[in-house]
Amino acid sequence: MTLTKPSLVAGLASGLTLFSFCVHAQERASPSEQTQPPSTAEDRMARLPELTVTAPTRSARTLSRSTVAVEVITPEQIRRTGATTLDEALMKTTGIYVPADGDRVSIRGARTQDAIFLVNGRRITGTSGRGDAFSRIPLQQVERVEIIKGPGSVLYGSDALGGVINVITRSPQEGFSAALDLNAGLSGEGEGGLLAPSATLSAGDRDTRWRVTAGAVNRDEHSQAVPARIRVKTGETVQSPAQLENTGIREVYSLEEDHRASADIHHLQAQVDHWFNDRVRLGVEAGLLSDDRERRFIQTDLPVPTAETDEEGRVRSTLNTPVRQEEDSRRHDLSVGLDWMATRHLDLTYRIDHSRFRMDRHVYVVPWRDMGFARQADSDFGTRRVTFTDQTHDLMATWSPGPDHRLQVGVQHLDREYEDRALTGDAAVTKQWLTGLFVQHQWAVTPQTDLVYGVRHDDTSESVDNTALQAGVVHRWMPGLRLRAHYAEGFKIPEARSYTVHTRDPRGRLVLGADVVEPAVGKQAHDLDPERSKTLELGLAGHLGGGQGQTPRLTYDIGVFETRFDDLIGKTRGDGPYLTFRNIQNARVQGLETGFQLDLPHRIQLGLNTTWLDAIDRDTDRELTHTPDFIGVARLGWAPTRALQLDLRIRGQGERYVDAANTEQDEAYTLVDLSAVYRPSRWEGLSLRAGIDNLMDKENETSLYADPGRFFRVGARYRF
Repeated sequence: MTLTKPSLVAGLASGLTLFSFCVHAQERASPSEQTQPPSTAEDRMARLPELTVTAPTRSARTLSRSTVAVEVITPEQIRRTGATTLDEALMKTTGIYVPADGDRVSIRGARTQDAIFLVNGRRITGTSGRGDAFSRIPLQQVERVEIIKGPGSVLYGSDALGGVINVITRSPQEGFSAALDLNAGLSGEGEGGLLAPSATLSAGDRDTRWRVTAGAVNRDEHSQAVPARIRVKTGETVQSPAQLENTGIREVYSLEEDHRASADIHHLQAQVDHWFNDRVRLGVEAGLLSDDRERRFIQTDLPVPTAETDEEGRVRSTLNTPVRQEEDSRRHDLSVGLDWMATRHLDLTYRIDHSRFRMDRHVYVVPWRDMGFARQADSDFGTRRVTFTDQTHDLMATWSPGPDHRLQVGVQHLDREYEDRALTGDAAVTKQWLTGLFVQHQWAVTPQTDLVYGVRHDDTSESVDNTALQAGVVHRWMPGLRLRAHYAEGFKIPEARSYTVHTRDPRGRLVLGADVVEPAVGKQAHDLDPERSKTLELGLAGHLGGGQGQTPRLTYDIGVFETRFDDLIGKTRGDGPYLTFRNIQNARVQGLETGFQLDLPHRIQLGLNTTWLDAIDRDTDRELTHTPDFIGVARLGWAPTRALQLDLRIRGQGERYVDAANTEQDEAYTLVDLSAVYRPSRWEGLSLRAGIDNLMDKENETSLYADPGRFFRVGARYRF
């Protein structure tokens, strides 16, 4: 038996369904042996192989035998939408909540920080809240994105409280190949421009193959002019600038406030695979990323100190101050993996992953001269540098005694380091570790019934251990109909930041960790418990019609679920003028997910993907914040010729509360997008793209405040 490796195989043309597929074929094949994507719906169904996903079990498994809800974004979907970063792809193709600014992602009502984010199976570290993490991932060389909906702690450990998102990039192949990508965009008002070029080189022979990708994403800010009405605070006295003497501070400043920050992202990725023989493979992956962002806003929460003093020498500060925030982020990743087929039935894999993320933040006063500062740098009141480092050791043995059984046993050890420059200028370092042992059994009970179950136990440096369970069953009742049921548990230990942080946030508010003692504000140490979740889901999926590759054919997936979250940790006001972290919430989320795709004659496809959520705080019976009650995407696709593909997409989102008291609400919205992909027959390897987002120029002062309005996209890709 030879060692297997993935290759991209023909997939079903993506619609908005819960089943967007991409095949992970297990053959060591040359590029000439790989199946090319078919160009019509009829061809796709006639040539459709067994569909395979890998994230739910960390092994290749056909979709019809998967017990858990998993959604896959394919390259075809990405090209049709014109998405350049992961947050855009999630927003335009899935029932996952992503706001217009792309700064968070919610799977089934879970928070952004409650999902594990992976690239080719390795953890990618970032800030604790995962802010902007998904807008940092370019998609030019993505093979597919797999999304596990629900807890995944048995296989992935702490942090997989609400889901797993795994971005899988293309693997190097034999021979030489190259690709050039260019995407650009501009709003109808001439602002919020986008430019995203990238290039890829790949080469190799049967034993050694490599791939290098370099690219950039440059996105302008989306802003709106607003007045900043200044008030000056001296001691406890608040006055207007006109009431003061010898001050250059104005009454009102006009500021172009950024609803969406500008971003300048550069990335470099490299991968090398070497086969020592048919049983042993060594893989090395490395990545570098830089991300510079800038955002202007009005500081309304706290006074901002100036360089002016009154007659008594007291420092003056201002309220409603125009400020500019700069964030410079750098990340480097390195992964080394060894696969060994010890026997015909036993595979061993070992991998060590290292990911380090550093962010430097500065917040300056915009009218710094008027505030009495000699230099802009002197007005910085929000300096902060944080560094997150994750290093993971992963050893797994897979024993497959026959087609009916697969047993996986693994051990994972995670070392995590958090460094935060304190208000005093000193750097405080906090370290954590987690070690987990898991066992999973995949069992074909009958030719129609599959059972997957597992258990994991974790020990941690926080004197907290945890045992998580999961079990699922899928029964293929008849051709075109299968039933599934799945139960899973998740857990998450409090992050190091929650214990030790001692800083100010971008709004200038003092933030103190649970272990920090600060008598000046009355802060005492307090305990934190780990967060936990439990999910039960039932699903019905299959297809109708389309026998022997004929249309029409309806593919469907309908699922219901309930998730309970316990001891969720959040940032909350302390007993004094500070914020801290506590176990503040127990939540319950119930939902219904549906996915339909209808393939019709004349190369027409209809798709519908919806999610309904009922998410409440169990302690207060109020709705959870940032959790829309409805998310839906409908798609009409038509290929009038084999070279041209047209897509009309309707995206809708229901109302959502933005505060725990349920007093402030973002409005519902519906957007219409139009896109086209053209592959000229005379230019093999060339594809051209064009599209219009928010075709109807829908405006919304709440949910869509970061949307630049009607947005025009163009793009081109050439492979040779």
